[in-house]
Amino acid sequence: MINLLLEDISFSYQEEEKALDHISFSLTEDDFLCVFGASGSGKTTLLKVIAGLLIQDEGNVFIHNELQNAVPAYKRKIGYVFQEPKLYPHLTVYENLMLGIKHMKLSFVEKDNLIKKLMKTFHLLPFMNIKPKYLSLGEQEKVALAKVFLVNEDIYLLDEAMSGLDTLSRKKVLRYIKKVREENHAPMIYVSHDEENVPSFTTKVLILKEGKVLFFNTLKEMNHHPTHIDVLHYFNEHYNQLSIKVMNHKMFYQEQEIGDSTLPNDTYYLCLPLTNFYVDNNDGISLMMKKTYLDQKGRLILEGYSSTHQILIPLTLEDEDTIDKQPLYFKFHLQNGFIFKEDGTLAETL
Repeated sequence: MINLLLEDISFSYQEEEKALDHISFSLTEDDFLCVFGASGSGKTTLLKVIAGLLIQDEGNVFIHNELQNAVPAYKRKIGYVFQEPKLYPHLTVYENLMLGIKHMKLSFVEKDNLIKKLMKTFHLLPFMNIKPKYLSLGEQEKVALAKVFLVNEDIYLLDEAMSGLDTLSRKKVLRYIKKVREENHAPMIYVSHDEENVPSFTTKVLILKEGKVLFFNTLKEMNHHPTHIDVLHYFNEHYNQLSIKVMNHKMFYQEQEIGDSTLPNDTYYLCLPLTNFYVDNNDGISLMMKKTYLDQKGRLILEGYSSTHQILIPLTLEDEDTIDKQPLYFKFHLQNGFIFKEDGTLAETL
C-alpha cells in the first residue's frame, strides 16, 4: 500500500530558481528512505512541502491516497524532527515531552509511564528536570526524537536528526527507529550528509541535485545500475574515472586502443573499480606517481596521474620494489565498470 505519493512537485522561493523541480516518488508503509544531496539541493525544502510547512507551486501530495494540498500542517499526521531541535527553552526535558502528548486521551499516570519508558530507552532519565540550554546538541536531538516518537504518526520526517550523536548513541537510536517503523508501519524519510553510515534497514535512496531527482531506488540498484556518474561517486569512492573516445567501434584512452565498443562515436567517461588497475612496467600506460598511502582497508595505494586523471592503484608486495622507478606504467581490466556520456548519464554497464 502506498502511504506517501508525490506527483510532479515544484517549489521556488520567490523568484529564485526552482528549489524543487518536478519531484515524483512514492513510499509504502514499510519504507525507510534516505535522502542525500549537497547543501542547497532541496532536501529540507522537500520535507517542509510534505509536512505542509511550505506549499508547492505545482504538483500534488497524497497521504493514504488523500490529497493534502489544502490540508494545513497541523492536521497532517506527520512527525517532524528538524535540523535544529525545536524544544521549549523554559521547560524541562520532562515538560517538553509531556507537552507533546498533552492532547492524548490518557491518564496522567499513563502519560508519565510512556514518557519515562522512552526516556529510559534514549538514556534521558538523568536529564529529566534539566532545561534544554544545559544539554549538548546530541542530548537535545534525543529529546526531539523522543518527543516525535511518543505519538503514532502516518509519516516521520527526520532532517539530519542524529548529526550530534556519538556512534554508540546513534546505533541505539537507529535500533529504536527500526522498531517504531516495524510496529507502526509508517514510512520514514531520513535526510543525512553521512553517506558512509547508511542505516542497514534503508529500503530506498533518494539523491537530489539542484532540486532534481538524480536517483530514486534501492541501494542494490544504485550499486548495479547508477543512472548518473554523480550517483556512482556519491557512495563509491573507489572508482577511477578516465576520459575515453569511441571511434569506429573501438575505445581509446590517450590514443591507445583499450577495447571494443558498440557505442556511437563520441567522448565518454569510463569508470572502473580500483581493483581493476595494476602496475605493469613492461607494457602499459604512463603514470606519474604522486604518493603512496594506506587506505581504510589497510591496502597500500599508489596515487598518481595519467594526463589530467587521478589514478589510484592497490599495490602488491612485488610492486613495492618497482614504484621508485619513473615513469611508471599501468594497465586495467575492462570489466565490472560503467561508461557514462559527457552529460553524466549512464551509457553502458560493463
